[in-house]
Amino acid sequence: MARKKFNTKYSPVFKLSVIQDMREHGLGYNETARKYWSGQPSSRYIHSVRLWEHTFSLYVFLFKLYIQPLLFALYSATILSASASIGAISSGLCNVAPQVN
Repeated sequence: MARKKFNTKYSPVFKLSVIQDMREHGLGYNETARKYWSGQPSSRYIHSVRLWEHTFSLYVFLFKLYIQPLLFALYSATILSASASIGAISSGLCNVAPQVN
């Protein structure tokens, strides 16, 4: 007899909420699978949770490695150019002589 295939696709929001719940409550893979899929969790659900956590951890690692420094550099450059513009404007205003009629 052929094995029944399940074609369930979970949204990224659901996956992230499962991983966040697992980390916030200190749950293991078995406990998380039991919480979200009632009854005795099969190895398929446990494997899914493990895969989702690995993917989530990889994205967090890549964000911290590549994106966060880039955003910091862009933010710093924006702040420096804004402060330089403000400095130029304020020094220009101080050099303006009052007009006497």
